[in-house]
Amino acid sequence: VAASGCLKLDEILTIDKNGSGDIEITYTIPEQTVAQMASMFKLRDQMDTIVGQQSAPQTKEEIFQRIFFDPSEDRIRRQLKKYEQFGITIATLKVETRNSARNVNLKVEFTDLARLAKTDFFPDHGFTLVRNQNGTYTFYRASEANGAPENVGPEAAGLLTPVLSGFRAAFKVNTPGKIIETNASRRTLYNAAWIFEFDKDPNAMTALQKLNMKIIFDGKGISLPEVRQLAPPPSKAVVPQKARQ
Repeated sequence: VAASGCLKLDEILTIDKNGSGDIEITYTIPEQTVAQMASMFKLRDQMDTIVGQQSAPQTKEEIFQRIFFDPSEDRIRRQLKKYEQFGITIATLKVETRNSARNVNLKVEFTDLARLAKTDFFPDHGFTLVRNQNGTYTFYRASEANGAPENVGPEAAGLLTPVLSGFRAAFKVNTPGKIIETNASRRTLYNAAWIFEFDKDPNAMTALQKLNMKIIFDGKGISLPEVRQLAPPPSKAVVPQKARQ
């Protein structure tokens, strides 16, 4: 993602009082990046074949990487269809190319947070939600990157500036109760948002890598199941199998 340039990503999670809700993801990725990543995935597949791993199944991380960097409505629908048994359905899906960039708008609804947590994707990429003794709830989402690098130096920052120019990522959570405490950069009574813009902050990518989202909200009149996110796995770069060995 860091090498994409002009990448814009917005993710909004809405949790309702009865445990239902939705996740809306919109993002823009340049077609040039799509082509570059397609070539990289092809090279990795070729290297896997050479070392005799052509029959090895793709991990869910690899599957979602390919969908993210080369999105299409058909590919997204096929992947999400297996989650229908957990009460997860597509409400909105549109993928189109405008101004030499792939634009994705996806909204997925879920009927039961407890069922959502049973999917194979949730343990590593979901969140923790627990009810506290005082009746409040704590929402926590751990960083997906272990050992994120420290702030880059002036020379490295100069090289990264043209690559990351225009990069923006926003993660928002709509809570069913009033927010009491959060480490979000922006907040309203029922919404917390973490926003990262490289053009305004050259350390935005590092901050994003280290992001740990936390919200404490009022639980009056709310009954939500407790769910727990597993510790995030070490991040892996999209490189050929031979290079990783």
